[in-house]
Amino acid sequence: MNRSDRPEDDGILRPKMGRRRSRDRDGISPFHVRMARTAPRRAGDGTRRRRGRNNPGRIAVREPHALSRRCVIKARYVGMTASGRKLAKAHLAYLERDGVERDGSPGHLYGADEKFSAEEFREPLAKEKRQFRFIVSPEDGAQLDLTEFARQFMRQVEKDTGRRLIWAAVNHHDTDNPHVHIVVRGVDRDGDDLRIDGRYLGEGMRWRAQEIVTRELGRRSEMDVSMVKSPVSATERGTARSSLNCANLLGAWGTRTRYSPPLSALAKRSQLRPPSTEATSQPRSSRTNVSIRSRCIPGAARSSCTSA
Repeated sequence: MNRSDRPEDDGILRPKMGRRRSRDRDGISPFHVRMARTAPRRAGDGTRRRRGRNNPGRIAVREPHALSRRCVIKARYVGMTASGRKLAKAHLAYLERDGVERDGSPGHLYGADEKFSAEEFREPLAKEKRQFRFIVSPEDGAQLDLTEFARQFMRQVEKDTGRRLIWAAVNHHDTDNPHVHIVVRGVDRDGDDLRIDGRYLGEGMRWRAQEIVTRELGRRSEMDVSMVKSPVSATERGTARSSLNCANLLGAWGTRTRYSPPLSALAKRSQLRPPSTEATSQPRSSRTNVSIRSRCIPGAARSSCTSA
C-alpha cells in the first residue's frame, strides 16, 4: 500500500519535529515568559523595584537552619495623624533616654552611615501616612556589635523590599537581653508611600536577622539546643545542686560518726527478732531511752540529745 493510498485520517499519530513557527497563535505565552513578567525588575543600583504602590508583592525568604541563632522581632506601625506625630516625637525621646547604652549613657540615634542626621530624621515628611517600629532582640545580643548588626539587617531589608528606606535605630542595654529599636518612616527616599508585605513582617524579617547573627557567631551546638529544650530551669538546677551538696555533706558526717537507724528500722528489727526473756524483763523507761537516742543528730554532742 503506497503512501498516497492511505486515508488522511487513519488514526496514526505522526508528530512533527521542529520548532513552532507561530508561538502566540493560541494567545498563551510560554511558561518562562510568564514567570519573567511576574518577577520584579532590578533598578540601576541593584535593588528590586517595587511592584506597585498598593501591592508590595510577596518577598521570598528561606527558613533558616534548625541550629541557627535565634532572634525575636516585634513589629508594629502607627498612623501619622495629628496625635500620631506627637507620639512619634515622644517615642524618639523615650528611645534616647538616659541609661540605655552599655556604659549607662543616653541612647544614641544612628542611621545607615556616619552621614546620618538625627535632626533631619525628626522633621515631618510629606505624604507620610504611617510609621513602622521594630524591636530586634537577638538571643546572643551581648556578643554582637548591635550598631553593625542593625546596619546589615536594614541593608538586607532594603534589598528584599526594593526600596531605599529612611530609618534610624537606638541600641538598648538596660535589660537582660540587649536589643535594637528601629524606626522606619512611612515614605522612602523617592517620596513614595511605603508598604511592607505582612508575611515578611511576620517571619521574613526574623529569618533575615537569624541569618546575620548566625553568619557572625556561627550555628548553635547540640549542647545549646539541649539546654534550651530542657524543662529544668536555672533555679531548679541550682536547687538540685544544693540538695546534692547537702547529701554529700550528710554522707561525710555519717563516715565520722556512728549511724543511728530511724525508728521504722528499729521497729522492723524488733519484729524479726525472737522474743527473749531479757527484752521482756527490761524496764519500759530504758526502751524509751533507746528510741529517744536514735533521734539525735549525727555528729552532735551527746548533751544536745534529749532524754526522758
